[in-house]
Amino acid sequence: MKNILILYFSSSGYTQTLAEQIKIKLETQLKDRVSVTIERLQTSADNLPGGNLSMDDYKKLDDNTKLLKQPTSNIADFDCVCIGAPVWYYTFPRFLNPFLNSLDGKNYPGEIFMFTTAHSAFGSVEEDFAKNVSRKQVATLKSTSSDRQRKQQVAGFVGKIDSYLSSH
Repeated sequence: MKNILILYFSSSGYTQTLAEQIKIKLETQLKDRVSVTIERLQTSADNLPGGNLSMDDYKKLDDNTKLLKQPTSNIADFDCVCIGAPVWYYTFPRFLNPFLNSLDGKNYPGEIFMFTTAHSAFGSVEEDFAKNVSRKQVATLKSTSSDRQRKQQVAGFVGKIDSYLSSH
């Protein structure tokens, strides 16, 4: 049995919903082949009030947000890790960079699958993720997608994980 860890940060709930959908799809599609653990990364930006924030507000928020503690799960115990985060004005939250950098190289040899709940018309979220972790597969799952489209996107993401696990 392969062990999968889903770590996510969610400030509004979209990424949490997506992480839960990925977990359900992994458990139903890969059934007896996987054990899935899901964990929310605790930050100082948890449970933000709804509403639109300006770019300056997001920059201030990102500059002042901290990862409050490392995940409770031992990442080395997992065959692959899925990491999800929202997009804050065209990029993923910068405060996650030190954590992502810690996964590179000898600290975690497995594959890292990254997902986000939006895309940017003004830059590449995938490129931002790639700057931080060299071994990864990225999926941009748009929060504006219909339920049907999102299910298809989640299925494609889980298909990538299945392919990786089948070959390792």
